[in-house]
Amino acid sequence: MIEKLCVRIDQFKQTGLPMPIRLGYQCLATDIITRYAFNKDGKFLDSPDFSPCWFRTIKATAESGHLIKQFPCLLSVLAAFPEWAMSRLLPDIMLILKWQQVNPPFAYDFTLY
Repeated sequence: MIEKLCVRIDQFKQTGLPMPIRLGYQCLATDIITRYAFNKDGKFLDSPDFSPCWFRTIKATAESGHLIKQFPCLLSVLAAFPEWAMSRLLPDIMLILKWQQVNPPFAYDFTLY
């Protein structure tokens, strides 16, 4: 995966475009953790723009985690709201809800050793 990041750095160098290095390292860390924890390839390093939406989702989850932890049913209630309303009122929560639609809980194979 480090080689994949190096290839991406070379691609940006050849095009002359600025590289969002922070996103590149976040993709590297996420791909490594996803591979190690879930035995899945996140393929974030393969994303042409390094998946900035995904990292906004992670940040939104961290910022709203304390609230969701105290009120676990909150996401279910918020999911019942129309998408247009949620995207205007709480856009960060909308990112989490969209991610949950694509990745339902326990979608990964957990192998106990």
